[in-house]
Amino acid sequence: DILYRKIDSLLRGHVAREVHAAMLAWGPSALALVAPAFPAVGRTTSGGRVMVNGRAQPGLPAIAELLTGAGAVVAIGLDAVRGADLAAHLRSAAANAGVIVCDAETDADLRGIARAGLLASQPIVWVGSGGLARALAREVSVALPADRHPPPRVRGPIVAVVGSLTDISRAQARRLVSEGVTHVRVPPAEVRGMALPRRVDAALDRYEDVLVTIDTTSPIDGEGDAQLGADLGAALAAS
Repeated sequence: DILYRKIDSLLRGHVAREVHAAMLAWGPSALALVAPAFPAVGRTTSGGRVMVNGRAQPGLPAIAELLTGAGAVVAIGLDAVRGADLAAHLRSAAANAGVIVCDAETDADLRGIARAGLLASQPIVWVGSGGLARALAREVSVALPADRHPPPRVRGPIVAVVGSLTDISRAQARRLVSEGVTHVRVPPAEVRGMALPRRVDAALDRYEDVLVTIDTTSPIDGEGDAQLGADLGAALAAS
């Protein structure tokens, strides 16, 4: 009953759009609790900004500015995060916004955010990097309130799409395939064609979970990673 939206600790990608979509899917009163810090790799947040090894990143806007597309945003600073009433701060912020951004400089900060978030009566979309994920995993064994919002149930098969060509993403895709998911490899030349949606639809009609990736054994003809990923998303949306 936990929805965790994993994001990059430097906020690369379409973070606001993805968080907004996750909130809509999770429920009409869903609250996004955002803490992108990952202290173990030198990524922290202070004053609502991402820091790398203690230094702000030139050209990178405040986290709240990047998330305005997901709804009204409230930022909670380190003093409140480390105070005794963080849960109360979260309740107060939730009355005025759907997205709450929390500063964090240590793993203890992240665990405090996780503890306070688990007490929320609203359905929470957890948004963070590996740092918050680890903290939440440690705290999730805490008894949850009995009146907690019931999670939605998944109906039908799931489509997972890996558009990135990075080694890490490919390794994650291989792990998913090893779990028995139907794998649809798409040659770059077919990404814009109609064959892709039909192949995916056929698997879904068989009620199979599907993984879609770009076939790196085929020539890419100079197409960039970002453009191929965008084309792949457009082709799937058409189905």
